[in-house]
Amino acid sequence: MKKNKYSLSLSLKFLCRVVLLTIFGTSFLFFSVKGDPVEPQRVTLELKDVSLSELFQEIKKQTSFKFFYNDTQEKEMGKITISVKNETVENVLDRVFQGKEYTYRVSGEQIIVVKRQEARKPIQEVVIEGTVLERDSMPIIGATIVLQGTTTGVATDVNGKFRLVVPMDDEIYIEVSFLGMKKQVHKVLGLPTPKPMRIVMQPETVGVDEVIVTGYANIRKESFTGAATTVTKEDILKISPRNVIDVLQVFDPSLRVVKNNEMGSNPNALPEFYIRGRTGMDGVKQLDLLEAQQGGSVSEFSLTTNPNLPVFILDGYEVNVQKIYDMDPNRIANITILKDAAATAMYGSRASNGVIVIETVTPELGKLQVSYTFNASLTAPDLSDYNLMNAKEKLEAELLSGLYDLSKANDMTAYVMKKNYITQGVDTDWMSQPLQNQFNHSHSLYVSGGTEGFRFGADLSYSHEGGSYEKILS
Repeated sequence: MKKNKYSLSLSLKFLCRVVLLTIFGTSFLFFSVKGDPVEPQRVTLELKDVSLSELFQEIKKQTSFKFFYNDTQEKEMGKITISVKNETVENVLDRVFQGKEYTYRVSGEQIIVVKRQEARKPIQEVVIEGTVLERDSMPIIGATIVLQGTTTGVATDVNGKFRLVVPMDDEIYIEVSFLGMKKQVHKVLGLPTPKPMRIVMQPETVGVDEVIVTGYANIRKESFTGAATTVTKEDILKISPRNVIDVLQVFDPSLRVVKNNEMGSNPNALPEFYIRGRTGMDGVKQLDLLEAQQGGSVSEFSLTTNPNLPVFILDGYEVNVQKIYDMDPNRIANITILKDAAATAMYGSRASNGVIVIETVTPELGKLQVSYTFNASLTAPDLSDYNLMNAKEKLEAELLSGLYDLSKANDMTAYVMKKNYITQGVDTDWMSQPLQNQFNHSHSLYVSGGTEGFRFGADLSYSHEGGSYEKILS
């Protein structure tokens, strides 16, 4: 019986101890939570004539708040000047928005700029979902999606998908960016319940002043150790819209064009030019002499045999100089001239005379484009260096030189007859007889288009180049 009494007494003591500990612990937890309120976030600011976005940036540096606003709100708020020390964010914003059309609402760590009449309305949120892809429908991992005008955003997952929750607004725009791709801005459609978005990114076109186009690969300019000269389409058209080769010597002094005076103004004669000096047989004259002994076409033989010509690479393929000479400059995106050991390392012995790499304008996807180019020029012979005698001066010179002896009847008759013709106005400008003014014109028609898997481009060109010589007098 003693044993049972002892056991009952021990059980009651243990039970009372458990109840007391429970009550004490609950009370301690209650008073701890109740007595330890969340400390408001404070900032110290010294700003003068700053925009709303600059103010929010300074607050974000010192707190964990995120801000939602748009460009219209920032513009209408005007310039802000404020000076506070260790002040709460709410008090700062109360001072900033005092007397303004707009105010703010706090939702957790999000501060949303709204109109005053909308301040008491409940905050509505919009869920924006979608997928970011490359042109070949491959998902882009890590693309950034940001609500325009804010720093609030997310990144795409391994499947290229994203989910962004933002406050409801009349118009919502998101910015999509990824390294090596063009930044895009998309308007969210179908509010307040938008459908999933499908965003296809486009590769970013790097400026030609940042890369060196070698025909094999595009190399960053700061990583390229060779000598290269890059000419853009705009540069070419500023100099001449007709002849690409003549333009290149303006931008690179090492490219020399040698005129063949024996061919005169023959527009069908290709000039001789070189980048790294002359080697082997010197010049077109020697080649023409050699070919004259073998027979055949002068132009074809010169193009295939001239050892001074550089290598021409057009969109990754080697072409002859005639193709470049007849090419419409409007089709060219950029030209790169390679002329040292770096070119030889890529193209071997063929690059001993230099390499000219040409990239054409890439056809746009999903669009059928037709472009037409017309160029015209007037060619007139320059006779300013010629000072020839007219008929009267010629007759006087013949008389002074003793061609006519006026004491003789025959000479007197011939002299008087010519003088009568001159008096009647007979005179011939012999230099104008074999020459003419020439209206030259060229036409180029280019059709391009394609899809993601196939692109095409076709061009048709016609050029009329007339010479100044109309005929040859014998």
